[in-house]
Amino acid sequence: MKLMPLQESHKKAGIVGILVLMTTLAVIFQAIGIEKRIVIDPSTDLSFTVLDDRTLGGKSVATLEISDNKFIVHCEIVQSSYEWPFCNLAFRLGEGVNGLDLSSYAYFKLWIKYETPQGSSIRFNARHFDPAYSSLDVDESLKYNTIEFYEKSSSYPLVVPFRQFQVPTWWLVWAELSHEDGAADFSNVLSLVVGTGYVVGPGDRTFIVERIEIAGELISAQNLYFVLLLIWGSVGLLYLLSILFSIKSQKDGQEKEFEALSKLLDEKTEELRHTLSRNPETGALDKESILDWFKSTERSEIPGQLSLMFISIDNFTALQKRHDGKVTDEVLITVSQVLAKSIRSSDIVARWGERDFVLICPYTELVYASQVAERLHVLIQEIEWPENLQTTVSFGVAERLDELPSSFIARATKALNTAIAQGGNTVVTATEHMMEFSRE
Repeated sequence: MKLMPLQESHKKAGIVGILVLMTTLAVIFQAIGIEKRIVIDPSTDLSFTVLDDRTLGGKSVATLEISDNKFIVHCEIVQSSYEWPFCNLAFRLGEGVNGLDLSSYAYFKLWIKYETPQGSSIRFNARHFDPAYSSLDVDESLKYNTIEFYEKSSSYPLVVPFRQFQVPTWWLVWAELSHEDGAADFSNVLSLVVGTGYVVGPGDRTFIVERIEIAGELISAQNLYFVLLLIWGSVGLLYLLSILFSIKSQKDGQEKEFEALSKLLDEKTEELRHTLSRNPETGALDKESILDWFKSTERSEIPGQLSLMFISIDNFTALQKRHDGKVTDEVLITVSQVLAKSIRSSDIVARWGERDFVLICPYTELVYASQVAERLHVLIQEIEWPENLQTTVSFGVAERLDELPSSFIARATKALNTAIAQGGNTVVTATEHMMEFSRE
């Protein structure tokens, strides 16, 4: 079932309303800052390990305790031949060479502090694997994205944007990389490492890792606007395609309707040609036959956009007085022949009165019927009459509205009378409100 225009309008308004609401909510969520997060704490299913410098020839000792849902690292820093003693707690984020791509995140939030001694520095590393220079067999080959902070002078928890991370110069020298490769990279992070600072004296230390969060926008503003634009564009495209499909369907329907009407027109025209009687003088159909056809044909069977025109020979009475009947008959026959030869096969010409003809133009709008009348007017003007007759004609043209045949004929008659009243030899088209009046 086809939707009514009002229903279609409501449907379109509903779609636009949904899009506007969705866009508004998306922008609000973006403004509020809906974020995605990765949380690391003792309840997280991640591999972790405690490290110290003994693997590098040092003597420092690190032990791990998990208590009250916190990682507690006890560290005994011992001076030795290894000049950079440390204790670390490392969290493994991936398997093999495949870590986590954190490039779409924006910052770390660190619940990390010293228990004893307070005021020491804490080092936090995000270790990045790049096959161009990294090897799983050499831990030092993983890039150091590093931040070091003093717990005493830092907020708790500490928020560290990715842009504040740096790659140590010593590591670039060790890896034999240029400073062009010195930008922090979070696209393949294999591990996160919390540990003592680079410069640390001997003694016992305890630091606590309560929680680490990796956070960022759930969707960036740029991506959000792109998605919204894509949705609006897709809906617009679908709407355009639906309009084109509707136009095509309407066109197909109109073509079928036109074919049906044309077939009906041909049938009715042929029926009319066989049933109507003809005027003996001109050979054209006569008035009574046309009136009977109008009366007997139901309105639904009359082809849409039906037009007719009355054609009247100007000054016919004076012509009769100046010439004998043979001349006037010749004028009538000549006009009738010009009309018959100059119209379509579907058009019907008939004798309407002593000096008048009627031309019925099925499936023709008023503007086109007027053009036909103008063309016929010119053709009749160009006739070479004998004995300098100088005969002209007037036209009254009307298109059938939602009206009875009598009203239709009356408006065409009024248009013809108007043309005659203006001096003849012209074409007048009927208006909707024209009514018939008699002419002498």
